[in-house]
This record gives sequence, structure tokens and C-alpha cells, in this order.
Amino acid sequence: MARKARVLHPGAACHDLNRGDRRQAVLAGNEERRRGQLVPDHSVEMRAQAGWVRAEAIMTEEMTRLRWKEDEWSRRAKNDPHKPALAARLRRETTLTMAQIAERLLMGSRKSVAPKLHAWRKAHE
Repeated sequence: MARKARVLHPGAACHDLNRGDRRQAVLAGNEERRRGQLVPDHSVEMRAQAGWVRAEAIMTEEMTRLRWKEDEWSRRAKNDPHKPALAARLRRETTLTMAQIAERLLMGSRKSVAPKLHAWRKAHE
């Protein structure tokens, strides 16, 4: 049976964590995960999940702006000018790796994406 949360001052945050079943850390709710607002203290799995949620939100925003459908990514060439721009934004604003970005944007391997991303950043940033 879990103990009650310690409250030193009403409304104040306590540095102790309440633990869930089998002493698992209870660090963030679904709302924080959905918004991608996690801090370094959160578990790796939660940060990865928040990164993917944030990446999907960015991609949806870009597809809306470009008036693309989901299947447009597979129809466009690997070096389509919109893909490196989106890859740079995903790399800057999320925790996704180059391999994950390459897979999601259908740009080939991480080794082929890195030079394209470097060239795009050099020209645009």
C-alpha cells in the first residue's frame, strides 16, 4: 500500500516522488506527454514517446501548410527541398535521432541524410 504524498506547505511542490505500483516512478501525466513537456528527470521511454508525439505534430503542421497528404512523403524524392527543411526542424525541436528522422521522412539511411541536412543548414541557417 502506497503512503500518502508529503505536503509541507499547501500548493508547494515537494522534491519527493510518489511511487506507483512496484515502486515505478510516476513523473508525468498524459497531458505533459502529449505536449512534449518533459524534463531530463523523466524516464527515457517517456522522453522518446514525447519526442515522437512532438514530431508527429510538427509533421502534421507542415503537411497542412504544404497541403500534402500522408502518402506524399513516399511519392516525393529523397532530396525534395521540403524534406531537408523538415528534417532540420525535427532535429532542432525534438529528441529524434537522425536514423528516426530518415525513416519517418523516407529519406534513406541516416548516413545519407546527414550530408543533406548539413548542406541545407549551411545554406539556410
